[in-house]
Amino acid sequence: MWAAATKYGGTETDVEQWAITGLLHDADYEQWPEEHPRRIVDWLGEQGEEEIAYTVSFHQTSWGLPPKTRMDKCLLACRPADLPRLLHRTLLFYCERLLFDPIIHSERSGYVHQDYQQEHHGQG
Repeated sequence: MWAAATKYGGTETDVEQWAITGLLHDADYEQWPEEHPRRIVDWLGEQGEEEIAYTVSFHQTSWGLPPKTRMDKCLLACRPADLPRLLHRTLLFYCERLLFDPIIHSERSGYVHQDYQQEHHGQG
């Protein structure tokens, strides 16, 4: 989050606040996974850290909160736990298109059925 703050936060960004948010957003997960992130959000609120508490709340996407700040969006984007899932979905999407879309496959291989060529390119 520190790197995201320096790149996306703008000139008035509190880099330390972003870094602390990144460190604390999953602080309650290991001990209380079923209550995550309610416990850390409540604790942050008690400490007077309302902006950090909201950002941590936003990262729990099932709560349906809208993003209010760039920090909210960056925390969600920077979560390392979601990176493998994102890569997996991206690979599945592209592999599925390459394997199962006959038009893409045939155009890449150089073989295009004559009906398709006539219909789409006016050639035969």
